[in-house]
Amino acid sequence: MTPLNKANWELKKSGSKISLYPSIGNWKYPCKSHYWIRNNQIIESPPISERGIEYVKQRDRLDKKIYAQEYNKVREAQSIFKAVGPLQIAINWLKRWWNKKD
Repeated sequence: MTPLNKANWELKKSGSKISLYPSIGNWKYPCKSHYWIRNNQIIESPPISERGIEYVKQRDRLDKKIYAQEYNKVREAQSIFKAVGPLQIAINWLKRWWNKKD
């Protein structure tokens, strides 16, 4: 099972063809299969060493952390916008713009 969410994978559709990014690695299984899905085709990748698998796992954790930070920034900005209101935000922006002219 591949959890399709923006923090892990991106599903792209082009007409009737589907691609999934990045690759899928089944590191928990004895086969340790690793493959890509591109244009409805499964493309096998060569085996990856245990060291390589650990590197990929670390990179995945970092990618998820960065994604969560960016997501939280957007959510915070949205909540500020709702709390303050668009009119007040526009007034504040105009005040800053006006003061820069001096």
